[in-house]
Amino acid sequence: MGRISGDLGVLGIANLFQALSANARGGLLTVSRGDERKTVGCGPEGLRLLRGIRRVSPLGEILLRTRKINREQLKSFLADNKGSGVPFGEYLTKRGLLSQETIDQALREQVADEIYDLFTWTEGTFEFKEAEGGEDERGEGILSTVLLDQSVMFIALEAARRMDELARIRDVIPEERLVPVALEVPMAGSEPGLDRDTISEILPYVDGRRSVAQIIEASLYSRFTVLLALYALAQRGSAKIRDVGAADGPETVLMRRPARAAFGRRREAPLVLMSDQARERIALALYLGHLGFHVIECPTKENLPNLLSHTSVGAVILDTEIGTDPGFELCRSVVEKAGVPVMLLTPLDGMRSVDRAYQSGAVHVLLKPVHSELAVERLDAMLTRGAPAAGRTGARD
Repeated sequence: MGRISGDLGVLGIANLFQALSANARGGLLTVSRGDERKTVGCGPEGLRLLRGIRRVSPLGEILLRTRKINREQLKSFLADNKGSGVPFGEYLTKRGLLSQETIDQALREQVADEIYDLFTWTEGTFEFKEAEGGEDERGEGILSTVLLDQSVMFIALEAARRMDELARIRDVIPEERLVPVALEVPMAGSEPGLDRDTISEILPYVDGRRSVAQIIEASLYSRFTVLLALYALAQRGSAKIRDVGAADGPETVLMRRPARAAFGRRREAPLVLMSDQARERIALALYLGHLGFHVIECPTKENLPNLLSHTSVGAVILDTEIGTDPGFELCRSVVEKAGVPVMLLTPLDGMRSVDRAYQSGAVHVLLKPVHSELAVERLDAMLTRGAPAAGRTGARD
């Protein structure tokens, strides 16, 4: 193969890796985009990131997201190691804080994130130089010594898969300046991009103020993982994506709309709506009533047990702040005692709220201010399925 070079915009990163996978001798691949440049050593034994590290996922962030340390520990360790000149991983092992095996695994994941970051580069140039006998392939920094024991063929297949995913993502998120707004904590964890750990980390940043680019910067996860999660949220209807500076819209990307029932069609199973916020409770009850739902309002949590014990209902809508201990305990109590599916309405005030949403046992968790059409879609789905035991669907401890 010798030496080849070209334009990423013409060949594409996926096609480039596929071409390299046929070269058994390996070599050095340098990819450039503006002032950024990365050099990857490709060989039969695997890949090494030799130069041009961007710190897509710093080691501390990887240890955080894999739950090897918590945020307070990371803050303390970084402060203690500041100015020492000792690599963070080496500091952790020498202090006996983490095993060398744990650090090695995190370093391999860090290298993988750096290489997979190349898959988001849709423009730039590349040069591949085939390896020659005796050529020095030493790199820069600790990561250059880490072998990512995956073949170039595997990387080629992963590149193609991610490029296909990115093409679908760009249909929904064409620019990273757009602003996502969270509407719901998705309780199902089997869909791509919606696993519990990823959502628990990313969702608190989807606050209607940060752009996609800012969420990527704030998150512990790589650009591709964040984009995939935001795409999955939008496709599910759990988030909407709007233009910068638009308070309520127009939505740049229209979310999936619920199937509307005929106006005034009566849903037979009554709903209990418990909220001590009178204005919000009355507005939602009127809206649902006009759509044919039979809504029983409950203004205080003290009245709820008696109401549920004497009334046959199809579902409970509970408005409470699960970020607080009393609010979370109220939700758990209602889920355990109601015997019908529970929809939770709650503000999003951080990662604790997201974690507790998963622990609450509610079938659906909608974020305030509530998107009324999404509420109707979720309620119809709950009532159509019948009345599964509350807390069984989507609940995870």
